[in-house]
Amino acid sequence: MRYPKGSVVVTRAGDIPLLKLVRNCRFISHQQLFELLQHDAVESSRGSFNWRVRRLLKAGRIERVNDVLCDGYAVYTINQNGLIELESQQEFAIALHSGTRQM
Repeated sequence: MRYPKGSVVVTRAGDIPLLKLVRNCRFISHQQLFELLQHDAVESSRGSFNWRVRRLLKAGRIERVNDVLCDGYAVYTINQNGLIELESQQEFAIALHSGTRQM
């Protein structure tokens, strides 16, 4: 199936596990995220992983934490759009949800 250019389709198999990890960790480095997704057998290709992260950053589901690096890698956090996306996929968290006033 083809999607309109510029649209973002969040996939249950690849994007949701990534978003859940970022949400549950609150802050996570690029390398840590890749290693955890590898461990969970969600992602094995570094290229595919990098593409997925860039796409979710561009779509405004996750954010890069400014001026923070962990062993030279970018650090990510989830934002309200990412939380709304997870909730729309029936992935809820009591402690951090889209109604949270301060991330």
